[in-house]
Amino acid sequence: MLMFYSYYKQATTGPCNIPRPSGFWDTRGKAKWDAWSSLGNMTREEAMKNYVEDIQLVNLFMDNWASINGTCTIINTLTSFLTLLVLAL
Repeated sequence: MLMFYSYYKQATTGPCNIPRPSGFWDTRGKAKWDAWSSLGNMTREEAMKNYVEDIQLVNLFMDNWASINGTCTIINTLTSFLTLLVLAL
């Protein structure tokens, strides 16, 4: 998620030009700053392109996961049915 945050900040604000949060307890702020700062001088256009490409990869993964999950459900149902059938014999 930090990757998407960093691409968003780079695309909307440009390169990170603010100091890193210094509070001991501000781990969230530091992580967000580190992610954004790691992009360096990436252009806004490149950040937008990377954001869209990575979202598409996540969507592809989620589509494949749903397909695999559906297959597992079918296999589990079939296994349960066969177990009951064997027990009935």
